[in-house]
Amino acid sequence: MCATYHDKCHMKSFQGVALLLYVFPLRNRLQMHVDCASVAAMDRPGIHDIPKARVLARLREMKLPVAESNSPSRYDFLLNGEIRVALRTAFPSSYRRRVRLQRRRYSYVYRAWNFNFHHRGRIEEQYCDFFVCVPLGTGKSLNLSAAYIIPWDARSGKTFYLPDSQRPYSGKYAEYRDAWHQLGDSCSARAA
Repeated sequence: MCATYHDKCHMKSFQGVALLLYVFPLRNRLQMHVDCASVAAMDRPGIHDIPKARVLARLREMKLPVAESNSPSRYDFLLNGEIRVALRTAFPSSYRRRVRLQRRRYSYVYRAWNFNFHHRGRIEEQYCDFFVCVPLGTGKSLNLSAAYIIPWDARSGKTFYLPDSQRPYSGKYAEYRDAWHQLGDSCSARAA
């Protein structure tokens, strides 16, 4: 199993192993065998498939009429034949900040997730009705209650920056955390 970066697996394959370890429970990890070649072959859409399957299962549990997008469109799911839902996943990025206060030096590491709503810096048309933003690499199993369900109209910029903190996120998208009910409400409103 490709366990460390020093096993000559490049960073992309290491992140794929990390994602698999976060998603599967401990009892399944012991039975899982992943070699470097298979993880190295996993590309970005492959990493996107696990959260996509979990979100699809969640939408079906909510008894919503859901279909996956077959064409190369910018959205992933179609609810009730007309509500477009785009899935966004992100691994945390980190940056260091060094501070010197009188004679002492302090070093901080900040982790955050960046979810892109744009494509190459541009948003030309409304390509979905809702975004489902799922943070990956939290050190825990994939938790969809930590997802943010953001309506297109609530979007105020090209990205959503979610900082890692001991306190809960309290920014402009805080009300959309675990707001799966919006999708059901929107289906009901358009059906009426």
